[in-house]
Amino acid sequence: LIGLDRSDYDQAAQLMKAREIMFERYPNLKWIAVTDGPNTAYLFHNISLTGSCEKSIWKYNVKQLQKEEVVNPIGAGDTVGGVMMAKFLENGDMPMAFRWGLSAATAKCKLPSAGGIFNGDDLEECLMQTEVH
Repeated sequence: LIGLDRSDYDQAAQLMKAREIMFERYPNLKWIAVTDGPNTAYLFHNISLTGSCEKSIWKYNVKQLQKEEVVNPIGAGDTVGGVMMAKFLENGDMPMAFRWGLSAATAKCKLPSAGGIFNGDDLEECLMQTEVH
């Protein structure tokens, strides 16, 4: 999408470069959410649109499932997007909405269904164990 060579950047530098390129290429873009399966996720806010000095980068350490807990990860990425957008439309808080999306996706992986179906108790557990920095 943005033409970065993975050999030229470590992960943090690559993410910062990708963020810079995306916000330059799409100047009206307000948010970028980056997921990597069960690994650390990032949320970037384009503060140049608002001129504020608020936080612009959030790092999410999602609850790690044990190998035997993962039943079906298919649809987890769609679950992140769907739940995140529903929560964002509900309250306008993107950092909180992304946390909900990531937690719902983790909970979804514990069930055999391929769609965005998850157990509410699993969601609550994942929400409590997802760290945001």
